[in-house]
Amino acid sequence: MKTLAVLILLALMSAAGFAQVEPDEYVPLKTEHDRFKDETTVQTGHMKVAGTKYDNLSIMFGYFCKGKTPAPKQPLVIMLARIKKNEEPVTIGDLDVIAGEKRFSITGFSEPIMTRVTNFISIHQGAALLPFDKALEIARASKVEMRVGGLEFSLSQKQINALRRLIKQVDPSLSLKEE
Repeated sequence: MKTLAVLILLALMSAAGFAQVEPDEYVPLKTEHDRFKDETTVQTGHMKVAGTKYDNLSIMFGYFCKGKTPAPKQPLVIMLARIKKNEEPVTIGDLDVIAGEKRFSITGFSEPIMTRVTNFISIHQGAALLPFDKALEIARASKVEMRVGGLEFSLSQKQINALRRLIKQVDPSLSLKEE
C-alpha cells in the first residue's frame, strides 16, 4: 500500500511539470484538488540542491489525501530528481540526513522513472515515504545536510521554510516559525 501511494504521488508530482526553484528563491506550495476522485495533492516545487543547469539534483516534498483535509501526522513523500545529459541509469539508495543534532536515513526510494526531455537531457525521479516525525525533525532544524550516493548537499533556509509551510498544512497546531 505504501509503495502504491508513493508511485501515485510520484506520477502526480511528475505530471505537474518540472520547473526548478534555485536555493535562494522563495519556494511556493502548489495545491491541486481532483474533484472527481476527491483527492488533494500539496507539494513544494522542485528545489535545486546541487549541480549545474544540465546536470543537477533537486528535492521536493509533498503529500496527498482523500478529501481536502490531511490526516493528522500523515507521512509526507520526498522525491529526488536528477537531470542528466545522457540516459545512463540512475539509482537512488538511502538518503542520509543530519538535521541539527539528529542523524537518520530515509530508505525505500522507488526505482527512478526516466523522462526524456530532449535528445540529450533526461530526468530521473524517485520517491519515498517520509515519516511525519522525520519531516518534523528536518523542519525544526536550523541546518540540514543530506547525502545520497556520494553527493552531499545542504538545504537552504528557504527550502526548509517550504517544508515548514507544508507540515503546517498537515498539522496547523504545530508552531514552526520560518527563518
